[in-house]
Amino acid sequence: MTAEFGSTAWGRAWLRRLEPVTSAGPDPDRVRARGLARRAVRDLRIRDNQVSAVLSERGRDHAITLTVPAWSPDEVRTARRRLRSSVGPPGGLHEDLPDDLAAELETAGPRIAPDLGELTATSSTGPLRRAHLLAVCYALVQRVDEEPALAVRLRTPAIQDVLAPPAPARSSMVPLAELDPHDFYDPPPPGGSRPGLDSRSGGGGPRAR
Repeated sequence: MTAEFGSTAWGRAWLRRLEPVTSAGPDPDRVRARGLARRAVRDLRIRDNQVSAVLSERGRDHAITLTVPAWSPDEVRTARRRLRSSVGPPGGLHEDLPDDLAAELETAGPRIAPDLGELTATSSTGPLRRAHLLAVCYALVQRVDEEPALAVRLRTPAIQDVLAPPAPARSSMVPLAELDPHDFYDPPPPGGSRPGLDSRSGGGGPRAR
């Protein structure tokens, strides 16, 4: 039977942060939050590293926004090496990332999900209740299970920068295709040199007769 929350390794990484093994006994807020995630959370949207949703309870709508902290530069470099094999066209991640990649990534260092206390959370109706925060997180777990690549995008807002190889050093040589053949055979300006030619060479090409 497929788990309702955490059916993939990517979703379970988030679930472990919501339900740490150190918890002693049932947590009323978590029990309530699961029920709210099933029936009360709607319009869940993800943009860069922000998650927004509307939670409706007792006739009142709460617009909730979560901001997920990005990986550090060192974690991004590690993620780049691990995720290279999962890049799809046109340079983005495949939506359905394999479970073993999640384990490999966390073993290498970067945590897929942050601790609950690392999230920045706001509500349109005042101080955010813990059960409401958990409810949106549980709904997010379900979305990550559907599209595991979201777990990476939430931690790397500039995902194309993460996946792109380092830019090659620009050569000081000018490609032949960029040279104008008409200017190439004209004499150089007084005291100057033609683009792309070493001034020590004396000017290079023949002068027009």
